[in-house]
Amino acid sequence: MSGTLVLGYRWVYGEGPWPGLLQRFREAYPNISIRLVAFQDGTSPQDAVADGALDVAVALCMGTALPSELRGVTLCQVPLLAVVGEAHPLAGHETVTPAELARERLLMPQARAAGAGSPALMNALFRSYRVSPAITYTRSRLEEDLLRAQLEDQVVLVPRCYYPDTPQPGLRAIQVSGTTGMFRLTA
Repeated sequence: MSGTLVLGYRWVYGEGPWPGLLQRFREAYPNISIRLVAFQDGTSPQDAVADGALDVAVALCMGTALPSELRGVTLCQVPLLAVVGEAHPLAGHETVTPAELARERLLMPQARAAGAGSPALMNALFRSYRVSPAITYTRSRLEEDLLRAQLEDQVVLVPRCYYPDTPQPGLRAIQVSGTTGMFRLTA
């Protein structure tokens, strides 16, 4: 088998699974080259696959099903992080529960297309713990929301694949318990 695979993806921080996935693909299919196409907010990689512009799209998905004309495979599960300033009372925690977050001022970057910031998904998570926190869904860049975590003592909720791999000065990223499997990187 030979040819070119056109793979669409959304930009994410850090290396995550990319190097390992691409290396395993190259080893399994040495005669197939990969052309990467980056998608920005508002563009649907899934629509591009359905339209034939892409062979494969890698995207962050929630528990929703793909359209019937598409098939997908989970590449990895992505936990939710609570990002706080280093002086925040939760900063010393390794994990935090949704119940512990219920008293906090929460920000969640809202994907411009349906996606990670889904209010329905967050409501379901907190409802499962019988709490109803106030969550502000933002359309600002993640960097701006992280600055709010540092300066305004707010908690930013963000899927792990969107947060940098290297420690960020003045911030602490804490895994939210019970969220593994909530998000998944899917191709």
